[in-house]
Amino acid sequence: MFTAQMHNSGCVTGDIGNDDFLTEMGDIIKEQCIDVVIIDPLISFIKVSENDNCKMRELLDNLFAVIKSANASLILVHHVSKSGNTYSQGGRGAQAISDWAPNIIKLSHARGSKDGKKIIFHHEKARNFKIKKTELTLYRDENLWFTTDPITDCNILEEKGVLAVKALQDHGKPFNSQKDFIAAMMSSSDVKKTEAQRRITAAVESGSIIATDIPGSRSKSYALSQ
Repeated sequence: MFTAQMHNSGCVTGDIGNDDFLTEMGDIIKEQCIDVVIIDPLISFIKVSENDNCKMRELLDNLFAVIKSANASLILVHHVSKSGNTYSQGGRGAQAISDWAPNIIKLSHARGSKDGKKIIFHHEKARNFKIKKTELTLYRDENLWFTTDPITDCNILEEKGVLAVKALQDHGKPFNSQKDFIAAMMSSSDVKKTEAQRRITAAVESGSIIATDIPGSRSKSYALSQ
């Protein structure tokens, strides 16, 4: 067994078919007041064949008993087979796995999105309530956060321009040159000159900041859009 503590989370590895491991895991959950336990992936926590219906059902029942006694919730990550079977067909291995699960959510890459930035979230099974919406599309942004709103070029530009907008807000009035604008950004954050220029450009292109030519000068003034 290996445990690592970081903030309010930890990592434990072992065989859920081992009674000593289950007991110790239950003790850790209670001692550290853990609310959610994630088994990811299932294959890494078992030593029996995942194709054995009887064994898999027994292991999962024993695991759930420990989680329930610790008053925690369980998320179990399992893979579909390479042949394309879905979770509703048992996922990879024994049908007992999906039969045991009270809720099943399938995540898959949207067609034509091999980079993983567009994920289909499909709620396939719910034991205790009626599923109102079975499927939705999730979009991943540059910070690996997922949203139900499409990530457009405008969204990305706005995100990149946040530091420039903040610098203008802190300044309290427009900058009358890009040089002063960049200097303010560099002093208030750890960005370099080139990166500051990029973020100012992104803020202008997204419409968050307005750049206006100054008559009789090569400089521009930069102000927040109204």
